[in-house]
Amino acid sequence: MTDCDLCGVALPTLNNVKIFVPKDDSSSFGSSSACKSPGNSIIRPRFISHSPMGIWAGICDTCLESLNKTAEKVLSESEKPTGTCGKCEMCAAYTMLFGVDIEIPSFSKGNEPETSYICAVCLQACKDVFDKKEPGDSGHH
Repeated sequence: MTDCDLCGVALPTLNNVKIFVPKDDSSSFGSSSACKSPGNSIIRPRFISHSPMGIWAGICDTCLESLNKTAEKVLSESEKPTGTCGKCEMCAAYTMLFGVDIEIPSFSKGNEPETSYICAVCLQACKDVFDKKEPGDSGHH
């Protein structure tokens, strides 16, 4: 069993998305002292030299569909939604972020809605994985 890197749901297999980690923390947006709220995971290795070609993130089908919907809005030429500046929850880059609605499983409430902020590069990577998935193919059994 493995956990989804966005919502934390445990499934036997997940969809693998390759995330390219930025080489440095220097950017025109945000500050190096920004930290994430508890409960969200940054998929950033401690030492960049260990994964120079990027890292793999495990994303469940529900989160992948939400990421794809947001990516279609963000990457379309006709409609450009406004984002916010900050630190991406997948690659930890300081850049323009777009809100993705995800549902975090909870024993007491069923599902709790939450917004994760993801950059356009990571959204494009998730969209590519979603497009390559065969119809009816599930990431888990």
